[in-house]
Parts: sequence; C-alpha cells; structure tokens
Amino acid sequence: MLASVEENALVDSMKSFPLSVVNEWSTARNRSISNRGAQVAHDWGPSPDHPRAAKAFPARRPSRIMQRYAFTARDGKKVVFREPRSTDARALMDFINGFVGEDRSGLLIDKKTDIKAEKRWLKQRMREIKGRLTVMLLVECEGRVVGNCDVKRRMWKESHRAVFGIALSEEVRGKGIGEALIRKTIALAKQRMRGLEAIDLAVIDYNRRAKGLYSKVGFVKVARMPRAIKEDREYFDEDWMVMRL
Repeated sequence: MLASVEENALVDSMKSFPLSVVNEWSTARNRSISNRGAQVAHDWGPSPDHPRAAKAFPARRPSRIMQRYAFTARDGKKVVFREPRSTDARALMDFINGFVGEDRSGLLIDKKTDIKAEKRWLKQRMREIKGRLTVMLLVECEGRVVGNCDVKRRMWKESHRAVFGIALSEEVRGKGIGEALIRKTIALAKQRMRGLEAIDLAVIDYNRRAKGLYSKVGFVKVARMPRAIKEDREYFDEDWMVMRL
C-alpha cells in the first residue's frame, strides 16, 4: 500500500521502419537495462533540457516539495519511493554498477560508471526534474538505493511523448514493488507534465516477465526491431510498447 509520509524536503530514453525512426530508438536506448522484473533504463533518449522543448508545453511552476511514499512489499519488506537528491550520486553509482556483469541484464553499456560521470548524470537529471521535463522516483531500502523509475519528456515535435524506464535490484524483484513503482511514477508524470499524451519504452524480447508487467499496467506493443541487441555474439529482437494517456 502506498502512503504519503513526508512532503517537506526541497527537490535539489527494423527493417520496415524509416531510418530516422531506427536512429531515434538507437539513441533512446542509451544505458538501458532489462532484468527479471521489468525493463530497466538509467538514462534514456536525448535530453529535453532545451528552450524549444520547454516552449512547446510551458511547465507549471517547479515544485519545491520532494515526493516521498512508503510501500510494503508482498513479503513484508518496507521500502520508500522518493525523488532523488543531489547527494545521491554515490548510492546511484553503486546501484547501477550492480547490473554490470548480470547475465542477460539488458544493460547496453558493459563497463561500470565512476563517481564523476554519475555526478554529472545526476546534475542533469535534477535540472530536468526541476523543469518538469523528467519525473524520477528511487526505491530506498535500509539506506540503500535498490531501484529507480523515470519518465523523461521528449523534445520539440515529440514533446507530447515521454520515454519510460525502470530498474530494480535482484533483492527487491518479484515482490510487487515494480508494479507499484511504475504506477506511482506514471501518475506523477501525468500530474506534472502538461500536455503529455503518450509514454513509450523498449524491452528486449527475452524479457517476458517485463513484457507481462508492462501489459498489466497499460502498455501495448506497437512494433518490433529485429536484431536490435547483441549480447555475447547473440542477437535479440526488441519490442516497442506505448501507453496512451
């Protein structure tokens, strides 16, 4: 069950398709992951932090309240969903590096990030959150980041759309946390992103559990990119899914 517990902290990503579409999705899949529980993305798509993107759908006044929600998993584990802070870089680095080397994780990069790169990445995300161009919730358990979920608005003539991604550490998968996190993040995006009409994602074909979860929360498969992913000399197709708002 979700419940608001604190609201007083500051808020410190195919052959039959045109080449332009293929290139767009190739860019949008930067640094993404698939795991047992859900499609994962740490950083998707081109940054919408651009004056033209903001002009297309003027953002409301940026919120000064950091959202924070308690959640109890099916096994009784207690976690917190919260927005990121500027001090989270090391915790986020440890979290995302934990996926490197995982068999069929879907992580597109194959090297661990360092603290300098993670601080740079987090600084950009914080700007986007303040501008209501990105919504992100972390999963915190016993002082550690064990999950994240984001909805990131696209630019220019695509600014009616956003890209979705989610990552969960193995210890919190299969407990209902992923579904609750998805629903809460999308609800927050709908609340904050004026004019948003659709949210899309990409999921590797072998990640059947993720595809089932996405269908359950409202995503619909619209296309497939053959041989989109290459892992250990083996090719995998990628499904593209959309949720209409």
